[in-house]
Amino acid sequence: MTQPLYDLPACLPSGVVEDQDNINRFTGFINAFAHAGLNLPGGALYFADGVMAFFRQTGFLGNQDFTAAVDKHALSVTERTTIWRAHTSVWAAKSCAGLDGDFVEFGTHLGTTPLVINDCLPGIFSARTLWLYDLFEADEQYFGDLPEDAFAFVQRRLAGINARIIKGALPDSFLDSGPERIAFAHLDVTHAQIERELLAAFLDRVVPGGIILFGNYGHCLAPYRDIQSAIDSVLGQYAVLELPTGQGLFVKR
Repeated sequence: MTQPLYDLPACLPSGVVEDQDNINRFTGFINAFAHAGLNLPGGALYFADGVMAFFRQTGFLGNQDFTAAVDKHALSVTERTTIWRAHTSVWAAKSCAGLDGDFVEFGTHLGTTPLVINDCLPGIFSARTLWLYDLFEADEQYFGDLPEDAFAFVQRRLAGINARIIKGALPDSFLDSGPERIAFAHLDVTHAQIERELLAAFLDRVVPGGIILFGNYGHCLAPYRDIQSAIDSVLGQYAVLELPTGQGLFVKR
């Protein structure tokens, strides 16, 4: 990994950032682990994207093909810090590669995740269609910067991939155009009610063994806090594995 995975104080809670002494203490705590390996495979501490993990292998950080793909396609420090989430996405895509069905991403943002998957798993989209859905514009629950014409920007970025990029509000845009069989779905819309309605709409299309990866199933801050209960209302309790990254993993049986 050639780029940093965290950016102090940007990754600290607001209450900590407001006090410079707190920032200094926290930075000192993080730096104390640097000599033993910070954000390195087999290092003492992993710290990025709201995840702090001690003495974990984090072997994906040593996968040069994977880290090169993240470095190549991440458009910001924020995207780079989500490398563990990207690793989970690549794992899920590879696990579904042998299934009969298309791949779908609801809430594709600027297309970074499918680009990383494509680099790590060459040919993964050659025998199937990748369906990408988004408003491609800011709304009341979106935070971050978008290019002036995000839709055209994503079309250019993914020009070499067998993808159908659909602009419009969900779940209607999916109901108007969606695939009949889904092997892998990445649901990352950040609206609890929309995610509930959308999941109910496409769940029957997921083939046996197919995977649904929820982007914000485990996050408890606004606007994500109601997503877990919304998903569970469709799938039932204990159906989704909550991951330390804030994601959730569901395997269709």
